Parts: sequence; structure tokens; C-alpha cells
Amino acid sequence: MEKNHKKKRVMKRNLTLALFVAGCLMTVNCYAQKVIVEGNKVIVDASALRNITTENKATGTDGTTWVKGSNNASNIGSQVSNEKVYYKFEVSKVDNTNDKSDQFGGLNWVDAVNLCKDLNLDGTGWRLPTQRELQLIHILRWDLEARTQEGFTEFSPNTPRRYWSATEHSERSACALYFETSITHLYSFFTGKTSTRNVRCIREL
Repeated sequence: MEKNHKKKRVMKRNLTLALFVAGCLMTVNCYAQKVIVEGNKVIVDASALRNITTENKATGTDGTTWVKGSNNASNIGSQVSNEKVYYKFEVSKVDNTNDKSDQFGGLNWVDAVNLCKDLNLDGTGWRLPTQRELQLIHILRWDLEARTQEGFTEFSPNTPRRYWSATEHSERSACALYFETSITHLYSFFTGKTSTRNVRCIREL
């Protein structure tokens, strides 16, 4: 009985997420979000979406492993920062790692935020995507991965991986997204900040 209740809760959560994404990604003037290339940059152009912002977001957080950060625009982990998708951003062509990464390229949440904030990859200005931005990346993953000529590499090519978003859920957890092989499966979940997850940084343009 408990197992059936748990299954129903998961199904309800996934349905709620699907409805949210459908609403969040409604377009105006019948133009959809898309992947474009400018120079050698692989870019998500979300400018036709309703729920966007052109104001630059924070790159860092005052949240820690055990403390939830401030709920304002100065914290990339806040719900305020997650309210709207940035209208146009570059996506890193590779999973981002450093000397703290585990054997699968994973980092804990704090290290993931800091890696992107401090990243110098063809310049600076990178950050960890918010939950909604990461959902958009997942929806467009096939178009992104098709940009092999520009050097874009697959997300978790050998086995499904969980990728960090910047968005905090509670004092000890943050939102991550499970990258399945099927683009129709959007599984966003909350995981402990000490867990190691993969990282793809983005840069606002």
C-alpha cells in the first residue's frame, strides 16, 4: 500500500512538472525556443518565450552545504533567480570538471556553483543554470548534441547522469535533473547538496 502511494506521489510530481514546463515554455508569435550558433558558440535562444528576463543573474551563492541562501537576486540559488529564464545563453560544449570532481565528473552542489562562477573557458562570465534553464536545456538536448561540428559533446554519453541546477530546495538539498536518453522524460528531483552530480555551465549573452 505504501509503495502504491509513493508511486502515485511520484507520478503526480512528474505531471505537475510537465504542466509547469508546458506553461513556462509557451511562446509568443508562434516562434519556439531554439538552438543557434554564433561564431563558435552554441546558444539557447529563449527570447520568444513568455517567462524570460534580460537582466543579468548572479553567478554565486551565499548558500552553503547546510544553510539555504538568501531568497533574492544576489543568490543564483534562490527562487527569485529561478522565476524567469535568461533570454539567450551559451551552453558549455563539454561537462565541466575540476580537481575536485569524482571519477564520473561529479561535484557537490557548492563546488558546482563555484566551478561555473570561476570558470575561464574562452572567457569568464559562466554560471550554473537555474532549474528552469536546465529543464530548457534538457528539452533542447538533441538539437544541442547535433552541433558536433562546433565541438558540442553529448550529455552523459555512456549512462544517464544527474546534472546540478543552481536552484536550492531546502537547507540541505538542491534541484537536479536526470538526463535520460528520451527527451520526453523530464525528471527533476531534490538531492542532498553533498551528493555529486555532473555540471554544464552556461553564459549569458
